[in-house]
Formats: sequence, structure tokens, C-alpha cells
Amino acid sequence: MNSVSPRRARCILALSVVFPALPFAMLIMGFAFWVAPWKAEFGLSQGQIMVAYTVGALVMTASFPLVGRLLDRVSIHSAVAGGAALMATGLTLVALAQSFWQVLGLYATILPAGTALAGSLPAQTLLVRIFPRHTGLVSGAVTTGLALGGVAMAALTPHLLAAAGWRGTFLIAAGVLALLIAPLAWFVLNVPPGAPARELRRNESKTAMASEATRGGNQRGALASPVFWLLVVATLAPLLPLAALPPHLVVITTDTGLDARAGASLVSAYALAAAGGNLGGGWLVDRLDYRLAYFGISAVMATSVILFATQLALPGLCVAAAALGFAGGSVGPWSAALVARHFGAVAFARVFGLVNLFFVPAPFFAVLVGWLHDRSGSYQSSYIGFVVLLFPGLLSVSLLKRNRVSADAA
Repeated sequence: MNSVSPRRARCILALSVVFPALPFAMLIMGFAFWVAPWKAEFGLSQGQIMVAYTVGALVMTASFPLVGRLLDRVSIHSAVAGGAALMATGLTLVALAQSFWQVLGLYATILPAGTALAGSLPAQTLLVRIFPRHTGLVSGAVTTGLALGGVAMAALTPHLLAAAGWRGTFLIAAGVLALLIAPLAWFVLNVPPGAPARELRRNESKTAMASEATRGGNQRGALASPVFWLLVVATLAPLLPLAALPPHLVVITTDTGLDARAGASLVSAYALAAAGGNLGGGWLVDRLDYRLAYFGISAVMATSVILFATQLALPGLCVAAAALGFAGGSVGPWSAALVARHFGAVAFARVFGLVNLFFVPAPFFAVLVGWLHDRSGSYQSSYIGFVVLLFPGLLSVSLLKRNRVSADAA
């Protein structure tokens, strides 16, 4: 396990699943719960509120290449602890904000930066280096933690909002990050800078994967690889509905005559199924032809969108949300496993961070969907568009060739 004892590796695995959950839940997964309070307090439309979600997701995504390069130079525990402290500061300032412009400014700066530093990329990078034979599974474990954070958010947030309001909820989350997550990350994830990547470099140089890892070890080399671009298109296609629909789940339920508590049921169904997709998809992509896995992801995603379009009652909407979560939860491990297989564990942080940069357009679809809903009063046109956008991903995956060298390199 690359200079890390098995017991220590298991401990790092467990904590790497937990640490990124709260920052991601506050910025992304739980955003649907802030829409109604902010509309009431700031007097804005749904489309205007969604600008904060889009800007936060966009800046977080755009920062991944920088975080990937940073992780080659500083210890991961420093990045995670610093990101948690930064996120806590941002949440505190949001709780004190007196206008939506202040909230928007924090969603454009401190909050996404803290989430990126304390989020999934540092955790996945460390685990891929420690467990190079199980890249899909450990990446899925990290994203499972993100999904479970959404489950906890759906269970706790309605009660916290009723008891403390949205400002009090933000202050409570800031306290947990500053007083619990940041200190634990500092002391538990204290693997030295570059370790165990140094040993992985020596191992990969002795394998048939060495030329691929060297070629992908810098971001310019990754951009020259056709596989990189096919991977970007294939991941972006199912990511668009995944980025756009979850913030609207509560509104989707109220459009059908249900109350906001029913929306919490959809968020829970989505998050629980995403956890299953993270682990199940990660486990399968380590064992199956990744093209077959991708075709399954696309089929489930299309089924989810079609179910939403039929405007079912609450049980049917929960099934649609669960299908969306399962398919979406499988996308991340699928993409991470392909990066590790083709470019090697050493280059994982830089290349996977660069892959994420090309997902910057995805959050704009949440604003677009909100705008279309404000104009037409329904989501039907958005549903049609999401099904059509799955086809470029299917075409890209059909052009990928199976890579058989990764097991030897690991």
C-alpha cells in the first residue's frame, strides 16, 4: 500500500469518505433548501437565486486544476484542513449577509475555494495512490460520502431551518467545520507531501504503463491525448442533468401540488441512490468493460428524465430521483477510473483536475432550467434536451478502445 500500513490505510479511507461531505453538502447538495428562504428574504425570483448555485459550482469546478497541481507540492492534510477553515469562514459570512449580492460574492470566492480544497479531489488523490488496484471503488467511496452528506442534509435541514432559520443553520455548519473537521484532517491525513506518489513513480517506471503515465504527468501532455477528449465528452453528457436537476427537486414537487417536505423525500431518494451508484458503479468499473458500464449509466439517466417528464405522484417522483442519483453517482467513479488507468496514479490529481475544468458549463444548466421554468411554468423542454444530450456521450464511448495495461501498472 505504498509506504502506508494497512491499518493506517483503512483509517484514511474511512475519514476520506467523511471529510468532503459537509462542504459539498452546504455548497451543492443542500442548495435546494436555501431557495425558498432566500426568495422570501431577498425578494428575488428562482432564476436569480440559482445564479449563486451556478457561480459556486462553476468556480469550484474551475479551481480543480489548480488544486491538482497544489497537491503535488503540499501535504494533503494541509489542503483539507485549510479548506475546511476557509469554508467555515465563508459560511459564517453568509449567515451575516444583509443582501443577496453579499451572498453571491461569497459563493463566487471563499465557499467554492474551501469546498475544492476540502472536497473530493484531495481525498480521491490520496486513496488512488494508496489503493492503485481499486481506483473505481475508492473513488466511488469518496463520492458515496458526498451522497450520504446529502442524505444527512435532507434529514436534518428542515428541522434546523425550523429551529434556527437559514442563518443559524449556516453557523452550525461553520462550527462543525472549524472545530471538528479541520483539526481531524490535520492530524489524521498527515501523509508527507508527494507520498506515496514517489514510490508509485518508481513502480510505474518499470511497467508498460510508464510511457502513458509520463505523457499524462503534465497537463499539456494530457490535452494531446485523444482519450482525454473522448473522456471529457462522455462524462459531460450525463453530468448536465446531474448538475441541473437536483437544485430543482423541491420545486418539482411543489409544481405537482406537493409540499416542501415531499421535496425532502426526493432529495433523500436521490442522495441514497447516488451512494449506491458511487459504490456499485465504482466496483463494476474495476471489473467490467467500461463501455458496457457507460451504456448502463446512460440508460438509467434517460429513464429518470422520462419519469420526471410524466409528472408522476410522489412515489413515481422518488423513483425518478433515485434513478437520477444512481446514474449520476456512477459517473464520477467511471471517469476517475479511466483517468487512473490511462494516465497512472501519479498523474491522477493533475489530469483529473484538468478533466473537471471542462465541466464548467454544467452548472449553467441549473440557471437555464430555472429560467425556462420561470418562462413556461414547466420543466418539459429541459427534460427533452437532457435526453438528446446523452447521445454525444454514447458516441464518444463507442470510440474508446479498451485499456488492458492498468492492472499491470497497479
